[in-house]
Amino acid sequence: IGGKHGLFSNDGVAIDLDEEAEKVRQHEGNVFTVIVSLKRHDAERLGYNYAERWRTLVQNRIDDIAKEYKIPPGALKWFGAFHNESHHPHMHLMLYSTSQEKRGFIDKKGIDRLRHLFGTEMFKYELADIYDEQTKQRDLLNADARDEITALADKVKNGLADNGEFVLKFVALA
Repeated sequence: IGGKHGLFSNDGVAIDLDEEAEKVRQHEGNVFTVIVSLKRHDAERLGYNYAERWRTLVQNRIDDIAKEYKIPPGALKWFGAFHNESHHPHMHLMLYSTSQEKRGFIDKKGIDRLRHLFGTEMFKYELADIYDEQTKQRDLLNADARDEITALADKVKNGLADNGEFVLKFVALA
């Protein structure tokens, strides 16, 4: 990917750096730049230590990226460059709209959503494990709560609870 200059785009074809730089220079709308970075150990562990993985990341979420920048997906032009720095491998992403009507913009909420979007995409397998564990813990808590309520209900039925207000509220809860 990218030849000497390291640039890549959606279509995977070689990019003429001079030609694309001239198009950007002449572009009259907004040109956005983004840097997405990981710590070295995370990049190694998650497989983000080569350009193709970063390109796939953008390709997988390009519609969401376009949405956050208020650019129609068909009008979004983007380029990325991967830098395999020793302490923080990262990608530079440059994008703009080719639409004359919708030139794109992003607000603070959009930036926050993009951070979340990239983070959840990059860490999705680790997050899946966390979500599975949370579900198991929630199921255990629900089972314990059910057991406790059943035990209390038995006490109420057997007349072992003498507080009338408690009994009424407990029956309503059950």
